[in-house]
Amino acid sequence: MFLVDKQIKEMCESGTLIVNNYNPKNIGAVSYDLTLEDVIMPGDAGASVKSYDLSPQETVFVSTSEIIKIPNNFVGIVSEKNSVMREGLMVSAPYYQPGHQTKCFIRVTNISGNIITLTAGKQIAQIFFNKLEEEPEKPYSKNSKASFNNEFSYRGFGNYDDLYKKEIKSIVQKAEDSLDDKANSIYANVLTFMGIIAAIFTIITINFEAFAKQEFSRMNILSINLSLAFVISVLMGIILIFFNKKRPKWTYIAFAIISIALLVANIVICEI
Repeated sequence: MFLVDKQIKEMCESGTLIVNNYNPKNIGAVSYDLTLEDVIMPGDAGASVKSYDLSPQETVFVSTSEIIKIPNNFVGIVSEKNSVMREGLMVSAPYYQPGHQTKCFIRVTNISGNIITLTAGKQIAQIFFNKLEEEPEKPYSKNSKASFNNEFSYRGFGNYDDLYKKEIKSIVQKAEDSLDDKANSIYANVLTFMGIIAAIFTIITINFEAFAKQEFSRMNILSINLSLAFVISVLMGIILIFFNKKRPKWTYIAFAIISIALLVANIVICEI
């Protein structure tokens, strides 16, 4: 059962629900508007400002001026305000469990195409109070794993710091590995292209000189070409092995077969 305005007012005035910076003007029909107090600076946990220009697609955490105190038979549900949503802000927050006392730390994302200024005093979200049929056996305040109870300044990951940092580091490492793979692929393609150009130029030059001077027989010229092709094939294979390790295995097998075939053909011609 959700509380209505008069119930919210009565409980706040008696010292529950909103225990600090309560403003009766913020009470709606079935909710209470939460007021932005600070914007947590991105990448600098703990540092905060009173005003911040939020760029499109950027996300920050904000803290509220109100301190909530959820009774053991209630749950607090933070939701977006219609006006804030239409402004282009997407607001999200956890459910505040029975026994939870804290400032609200809300994630705000600018999904519009405009810069939106977040300023202290802005009614950033609304909270609904839902009464439970009975109290839980272990409310949040008595949970030993309750990392964010009595959080009046931003704690970042709280007790989950080591776990989440490992996860984030893993994501960063994967991104770095992906960039390395792409760089290696580019190097391999560039070297392969340069090798092909150099090979074509070399073969044309040698053949032109050989035919022009007429100092070699056709079998000798064929042998020279096969030798050049063999060397080029081996070099291309080495480039693939060292700079593009994730190619399918059949490409390596194909290069090996071609190289061996060129070598055998050259040996056969030389013996003729």
